[in-house]
Amino acid sequence: QQVAELLPRLLSHLSAETPEFAGVLLEIYMPLLVWLELGRVEVASVSIDHADGSSGVYALDAPSAEYQQSADSGKSFSLDGRDARMLTETIAYLRPGAFSNTDPGADPLDAATFLDFVDSAFRNFLENDAAQLIVDLRDNPGGHNAFSDPIIAWFADRPFRFSSDFRVRVSPQSTAANQARLDSGSAGTDSVSHLYAELYASTEDGQTVSFPIPEVEPRSSPRFEGDVYLLVNRYSFSNAVSAAALIQDYGFGVVMGERTVDMATTYGAMERFTLPNTEIVVAYPKALIVRPNGKETIHPVTPDVMLPAPRTRGASDVMLEAAVQHIESES
Repeated sequence: QQVAELLPRLLSHLSAETPEFAGVLLEIYMPLLVWLELGRVEVASVSIDHADGSSGVYALDAPSAEYQQSADSGKSFSLDGRDARMLTETIAYLRPGAFSNTDPGADPLDAATFLDFVDSAFRNFLENDAAQLIVDLRDNPGGHNAFSDPIIAWFADRPFRFSSDFRVRVSPQSTAANQARLDSGSAGTDSVSHLYAELYASTEDGQTVSFPIPEVEPRSSPRFEGDVYLLVNRYSFSNAVSAAALIQDYGFGVVMGERTVDMATTYGAMERFTLPNTEIVVAYPKALIVRPNGKETIHPVTPDVMLPAPRTRGASDVMLEAAVQHIESES
């Protein structure tokens, strides 16, 4: 069968606002979706028409996990994990990683270690007299603004919030999920979960109400006062896109890279509940998050400066190299 016939079958398993968004998710999940749609295949027969006019039929063995890991290593650069360093004498680089605690067994909302890393990174940048800063949110799955806001507070010049309006639809499932956090103690004694509990107690199920998002104050001193550049790509999702929109809308920095496929005004603030019979866990967004500039149009973040974004990732980080060249050309 033609690839064009198979793609709609694979895409039918994905939920996304746009076909472009679904296509990016397909890049990530294609092996799983092929298995889900076609079942276990030991050998696939593939016919290919090449650009030079030749063609061929190839028997492709399904690779083992060990082979795949070996094939992936060394052939393309990685954006996994955190990184903080000086790229040049004046350009600092910060890749914070996911905006959540990803340590095994840890509370996902425990930001203590993350914030220690961020604060240490900025102090090091200041000690090295960094004049420009690249914050890399490429391949960032997002998370919670309790992780991203403190980064922005290091270079913001006025109070900010990640959303101009945060509209929550109240439901029994959201109320129960929030209460479970409070009962477990993971919400802390002074948290947003307590504000949610007050809202839910005073609002009927089914109603949609605006939830007050408090402003975040910028740091007083020390703070980074140089030029800030933010890198995004099509694999920047969720709160990474919200952070990019915040920095762009407030004018805190220049957004560079590739247009996101996730939306700046979007549905988010995920909750979960378990189906009683199958015990399948259902995740759903409980809120409409309107980007800081108030635009409710469903649209991704478009960078102020577009940079090359190769379809296939190679050994060198082409986009980061282009970002450094752009910054140096402006200095």
